[in-house]
Amino acid sequence: MTHFPTPPTLFSFPLSQTISADRPGAVLRLLEAARKNALLYLPGHPQVAQSLHEFHGGLTVILKARPSVHFDVYEDAFFLGDRILLEESLHASGLLEQLMAQRVGSLEFLQGVSLEEAARLVEILVAASGGGPAVGDAVAEANLHYIKTGPPRTQSIDEAKEALIAPRELYRIGLRTMDALNYQAVQGSPLNLRNARLLANSMVKVILQDRNALLGVAALYQHDEDTCHHSVNVAVLSLMLGLRMGLEETMLPALGTAALLHDVGKMRIPRSLLGKSSHLTATEQSVLERHTIHGAALVQHLRGLSQTAMLVALEHHLNYDLSGYPRLLKVEHQHLFTQVVAIGDFFDASTSARRTDRKPLLPDQAVQTIVAGAGTRFEPNLAKLFFHTVGAYPVGSVVRLSSGEIAVVYRTAEGHPLQPPLKMVRDAQGTVIDPVPVDLSQDGRRIAYSIDPIKASIDLAAYL
Repeated sequence: MTHFPTPPTLFSFPLSQTISADRPGAVLRLLEAARKNALLYLPGHPQVAQSLHEFHGGLTVILKARPSVHFDVYEDAFFLGDRILLEESLHASGLLEQLMAQRVGSLEFLQGVSLEEAARLVEILVAASGGGPAVGDAVAEANLHYIKTGPPRTQSIDEAKEALIAPRELYRIGLRTMDALNYQAVQGSPLNLRNARLLANSMVKVILQDRNALLGVAALYQHDEDTCHHSVNVAVLSLMLGLRMGLEETMLPALGTAALLHDVGKMRIPRSLLGKSSHLTATEQSVLERHTIHGAALVQHLRGLSQTAMLVALEHHLNYDLSGYPRLLKVEHQHLFTQVVAIGDFFDASTSARRTDRKPLLPDQAVQTIVAGAGTRFEPNLAKLFFHTVGAYPVGSVVRLSSGEIAVVYRTAEGHPLQPPLKMVRDAQGTVIDPVPVDLSQDGRRIAYSIDPIKASIDLAAYL
């Protein structure tokens, strides 16, 4: 048994104040840190000792409020009960992948776990990664009293756990995930594509629970200049359209993954070129267009249905009539997923302040442009279906009614694209009022025209 020296007082349980009893999943990140440090440094190294004390300190905090904490490993993610620990699954991906490879289906910590047992678990993980005994067998042989592992669970599809995660939290995690993937692309490092698949899978489950949940969050960031927002927004729009198309549920995560990664190739394009406000020269345009080729190369290692992400990255600017780029690409038609993502890509890009070559469109103007481009730029049936999916006035649109009031579209219009559910936020004199629901199908009023929320000084976050 290796003995780890007590770290200086300065480093004793430095994360204990950031761990709360209602977020027990945070201890998985501490275990991941301890595992990584033990892999990097020799036994007894101060960094190893520090991370072990942090891991044990986190366990102590969590177990003060409960007799035990039990984590399941299922569907490429950590779960606590029926709640997916998405953020922990992303940030402790190395630990998660090792447990899955070792066929460990659960990890349980009991009240009273000692620093010595915590250190022994880390030793077992490190030894297993180097070809030592399997984690489950080693834990059992070590006769640990307060740390237990279990085999993978065999569950039918009907018994599968559902992702219970707040839409805004999922969106925030999505931004961090894409930021990490983009950074990997910039650095030339291999992309952690498992994280993209996990994020897409969680997005699918949230949208299946409530089609409007993520659409409302995405609408808040239509004017954001961060490319991470663009990737997540396009994934939301693509999944909404895919669901409306009637795609099988098993295909939706692959579509979401492709949408998240469609523009990752831009990370290989000079930032000065991406943000250029003036028109590009022919040479600059040629360099920019190569982001589709870079993107396909970055995601070519995906397997199974997710491999379509490579096609989407390559083809999403090709256009339905093949008039776009890459110009030398010899295909007869775009892949179906590409046709879906191309619509989401255009809608978000054209309504965003990220555009430097022209003024952003209002959401309804973007929808009109997509419908007008049916048969040339966009697949005609999908363009029409997109109109019926998001409506003539998509979520987040600010509109003036025929009677003069100003309202915000807060949900999609099921079956009534011209009559979306509204919240009236200003009266006809322009006075701010408490939000009042408006059902245009039961009302004599109609939408006169849309308004730019920024120019109207309307904070969409207060109404979506």
